[in-house]
Amino acid sequence: MLPPNLDKSYVKQLPQQPGVYYFHNAQGKIIYVGKAKQIKQRVVSHFTGHDIGKKRQQFLREIHAVSYTTTPTELTALLLESVEIRKYWPIYNISQKVRSSNYGTCLYTDAAGYLRLVIDKLQKRQSFLHSTAYLVDAHRLLWRLVQSFELDPYLCCLSKVPPALLAPHEIYNQKVLAAVASLQAQQPTYLLQEATDEGTSCVLVEKGSFYGFGMLPNNFKWRTVSDIKRKIKQYPVNEHINAMIRSFEERYAGKMTYL
Repeated sequence: MLPPNLDKSYVKQLPQQPGVYYFHNAQGKIIYVGKAKQIKQRVVSHFTGHDIGKKRQQFLREIHAVSYTTTPTELTALLLESVEIRKYWPIYNISQKVRSSNYGTCLYTDAAGYLRLVIDKLQKRQSFLHSTAYLVDAHRLLWRLVQSFELDPYLCCLSKVPPALLAPHEIYNQKVLAAVASLQAQQPTYLLQEATDEGTSCVLVEKGSFYGFGMLPNNFKWRTVSDIKRKIKQYPVNEHINAMIRSFEERYAGKMTYL
């Protein structure tokens, strides 16, 4: 039994491949994004069952169309799902709207030209050098950088006392950049590769942060990270994806190549 406003032609054209599917309302707006190992099978599963609750029935009534994007593997479908949820913010996607990490270390330049490393709550469209679930861990990391690289606690928002004397920003900023480089050096760069019939599915993680994914031809030879970047698509990163990435080393150890 299909939703009352969904024409069966939408379901017939769905592939039995990994990927991401989208439910649209009458105005064409995406109201739900999901991932699947087999798109058609997963979509149909939404319409089966005996739940006659008001929320589910309202959800089904709002589905007027289904579209999809195939991916090389189930893992890349998982990553793309998170990207698309943050892009479209669908009304019926709930779980990924709950932050998996709460605080991050970010870098910005103030009005006086000083680079500042500070802690902030994670924002949907803000880039962070490091993220953590706990504020105390974020403070511990930043204090370690302050002590190791002689950064000013006031400029890092760790102290309310302005410095009596501060080096020119051209000099001070070099210390901040060294601290950033140190932080990034602690984050691994690696490829997660899975063989498919069409080639090799490749996920690139650069300095601990998701970069993107794509397909590499079976005969593709690479020497540098730049060679790989030219063959794959870059995607916007979010804290949910980076939280998943932190589990990759344990779950996919046999498929990872460190760079």
